[in-house]
Amino acid sequence: MTAPRQLDPTFGASRFYFAGSNVNAGPTAGVLAGGDHSYVVRTCANSTGQAQPICIARVNSTGTLDLSFGSAGISALDFGLQMVAFDVIKQTDGKVLVGGLCQLSSGSQKFCVARVVESGSPDLSFADAGFQMTGDVYLSVPYYGVSRRNVTLVLLGDGSVLSVASCYNEAFNYAPCWAKFSGGGDVDTSISATGIVASTFMGSAFYVRHVQQMSDGSLAITGECATPISPLGREQRACVAKYSLNGMQDTTWAVGNTFMLGVRRLEMIRGMYIASSPDGGIFVGGTCQAHTYPWHDRLCIMKLLSDGSVDITFRDGNTARTKLDFVNGNTMFMTLDLEGRILIGGTCIASVSMGAASEICLDRLQRDGGVDQSFARTVLDTYPAKFLTIGSGYGASIQSNGKIVVCGGGALGLDNLG
Repeated sequence: MTAPRQLDPTFGASRFYFAGSNVNAGPTAGVLAGGDHSYVVRTCANSTGQAQPICIARVNSTGTLDLSFGSAGISALDFGLQMVAFDVIKQTDGKVLVGGLCQLSSGSQKFCVARVVESGSPDLSFADAGFQMTGDVYLSVPYYGVSRRNVTLVLLGDGSVLSVASCYNEAFNYAPCWAKFSGGGDVDTSISATGIVASTFMGSAFYVRHVQQMSDGSLAITGECATPISPLGREQRACVAKYSLNGMQDTTWAVGNTFMLGVRRLEMIRGMYIASSPDGGIFVGGTCQAHTYPWHDRLCIMKLLSDGSVDITFRDGNTARTKLDFVNGNTMFMTLDLEGRILIGGTCIASVSMGAASEICLDRLQRDGGVDQSFARTVLDTYPAKFLTIGSGYGASIQSNGKIVVCGGGALGLDNLG
């Protein structure tokens, strides 16, 4: 039997790193595990105790704070309003973008984004001293507001960035919506007069989890979809839909799918991550439910071709189920390693028993969806509980030496596996 991956004893002081209690106040986090550096962002507390500023920590590949970044490795951005950070991405020039939602004292919600240079200082060439926000979402699109549970940033090929979330109406039905910012930080009105679009959706609800730009420039969005209300109620499943940048759903995509026009229904209960495949297709990772008792969730993956059809060369067209079960699908990550194999992981619990301990777990599949026998199911159960905070940001990447960096935002922790 192949031995599990082990924690790297050379990473940090004790195989994992926490950025410190001074940035451990916000309820949400975004993570970006990188080659030389990893970034963790979250809403943090200011001197009055209110969760307003945004804190970004940068950690070296050796697990130590990068002291050249911000103040002693942490950049605190205070723009004088309440900003909840959800995602962080890095541009090719080394600058870092942070995105989320801003709420004014009047209660209005706005998409907002900030950018820092490599030193951690606000990028003064970006909008207004490194910060930009849209107009009020309620006044811009026919929805009441934006869900405060998830915002995903998408860096486009022309240097502009999308901030994608779920908008809701008076019946609390959700649909994808997004704002576009130019590379210089201006609200980009090329997609609408306000720079915000609320997409069309053929069902009654689409809750956004993750977004990936496809090779033709369109957006592939995954999450949970529900059919229109019927006498039997809603049927909610994981799904993927394709959209143009101006918010129009492509109803010619995924032709032949019986769920609804332009939506690929997946054999999952929750779609969480999308990753591009080198052949132009997409991998969709999420959670599947066991068909027998005890009912529990298992991490699983499907592969779609660029036209939305199921790739029959990937696990014979079926859903690839990993060895990871008893998982919390809200805390998972997926990435491809240097050889194109699929690394997927998240938070697992030891059993279905009440009070069972949480663990970080990960698995790897071959490019065709087959089980990678050289990579045993790995459970990392040596962390303090805060690393496993439910609902926090998670991410993973592969270093040039093949080691895996795993980020968990519960308490700004990172881990390096040999």
